[in-house]
Amino acid sequence: MKDRMDNRPDSVIFVIDDNIESLRLLDDILSRNGYEARFLSNGFSALKLSQKITPALILLDITMPDMDGFTTAQQFKQQQHTQDVPIIFISALSNIRDKAKAFEQGGVDYITKPYDELEVILRINTHLELSEARQELLYLNLQLAFKNASLQEINARSQEEMLHRLAMIGEKHDDTTGKHMLRVGEYSYLIAKALQISEDEAQMLRKAAPLHDIGKIAIRDSILLKPDKLTPKEFEVIKLHTTIGAQMLSESVSPAINLAETIALSHHERWNGSGYPYGLKGKNIPLWGRIVAIADAYDALTNKRPYKEAWSHEQALEELKACSGTHYDPDIMDAFLSINKAFQATNSQNLQLASSYAY
Repeated sequence: MKDRMDNRPDSVIFVIDDNIESLRLLDDILSRNGYEARFLSNGFSALKLSQKITPALILLDITMPDMDGFTTAQQFKQQQHTQDVPIIFISALSNIRDKAKAFEQGGVDYITKPYDELEVILRINTHLELSEARQELLYLNLQLAFKNASLQEINARSQEEMLHRLAMIGEKHDDTTGKHMLRVGEYSYLIAKALQISEDEAQMLRKAAPLHDIGKIAIRDSILLKPDKLTPKEFEVIKLHTTIGAQMLSESVSPAINLAETIALSHHERWNGSGYPYGLKGKNIPLWGRIVAIADAYDALTNKRPYKEAWSHEQALEELKACSGTHYDPDIMDAFLSINKAFQATNSQNLQLASSYAY
């Protein structure tokens, strides 16, 4: 009897039967119909061979010494690499109870001896095609899941990179403020965590807050970098950066950019209603704008600007505390004050902070 194999081990059919005449008959049938097969006289040999070759289908006799077909089937189903291989039981046993048990043990079909060649080939073809279809469906599902995961990852990375690049554009327009936009993102994250905002939302805020002043790229340098006090007219121009920034970020499908739009528009509103652009008051101001307002003010105070020298951490704290309840939400101010040392540490680590935003 010949052992025939091609270069594709997964195309091999295992035929397991202790009856040599049965094996010879199946060898003739399979050979005439172009199938490659391995013929084995017991379950032990078949299980051992399956460690090297994963069959495409198994023809399995029930009545065999030492380990019968039902036990052999159980063993195949317990192996991860063969648990999905279709098993067709072949047996002279024809009563309903044996057939039912065959299906209970994971069999997909049952062929009764003596064999009819047409029946054998039709059933083998059917179950090979079904198995191939299942594998193809599994592959397509996995491929789709991978593509979706990859697209999500690409989209997430693209959005983060876009946010970072936009923030850098704003920085280059007003580079005397150093890493102001990025520090504001970090400060906003710290306040959000102190307020027990979820990590996901806090991280979103961390990425969106650096765009709070993106509208300033539309403001003339002669006003933006003016070392002297702004005239009332110039101040009105500066105030436009909130609405300009919001317009730049509007109509995005990105949640982070939508959040950045809200922040750009609202971070200069004041708790007592004296802010701009709309004069919103109290909790009518979006939470994110109220958080960024404090983060932005702290960084503006503690770093050099064209019109002022840098203040110390302690001086900035006193100024901010004095404005709690007028300019700033008192509850958010309390959260800020509870972690102010973290702000001081972040402010002194500009290079490390900047590198953390290199997505």
